[in-house]
Amino acid sequence: MPPTYARKHVVSEETQENNPGLPSLNSKQERFVLALLEGKTPLESYRIAGYGKGSKDSSATVNASKLKGHSKIRSILQHYQRLGQDYSAVTLENHLAQLARGREIAFELGQASAGIQAEHYRGKAVGLYQDRTQLDVTIKDETLVSQLAAFFGQDLASTVADALAGQPVDAEVVEIVETTESKLLGKPSAWEDT
Repeated sequence: MPPTYARKHVVSEETQENNPGLPSLNSKQERFVLALLEGKTPLESYRIAGYGKGSKDSSATVNASKLKGHSKIRSILQHYQRLGQDYSAVTLENHLAQLARGREIAFELGQASAGIQAEHYRGKAVGLYQDRTQLDVTIKDETLVSQLAAFFGQDLASTVADALAGQPVDAEVVEIVETTESKLLGKPSAWEDT
């Protein structure tokens, strides 16, 4: 995908006419703001705009932060934030790229656990991992029988209580259960005459 940083002016003539208080920016400042609006970090935006060539990341980071706080830049960013026009719509592609960048930075800084976590989140984003929850619920026999009695009637509840107590279940019980199930599911029972 080709870079989009220089594709348009941050403050177009139309925007300037409709918002006369907005400051004008030079071309480097515009590229910096566009990169920020597209979701790049201040350091990445600083480098994309052409600032700090050959400087160390530590000094470039400080300068990028200062530039982001510059009154003209801050004014433009606030304008677009008020409009809700953040060019960095979250897509899977740019989300994965940000996580990959975070992983690489973490490993470069010797933060293996942060790098591994970033890679784990990349896997989650593409569906390699699924959060699973298992819920084990137990119910006392008496509670089950009382619920069955309330819902299906005392005959079925008594039969189930006998079965839970270890008493043999005969064909009549199976017929009661199957008939009840058939009524609930709207299917004909095997015991019904066809």
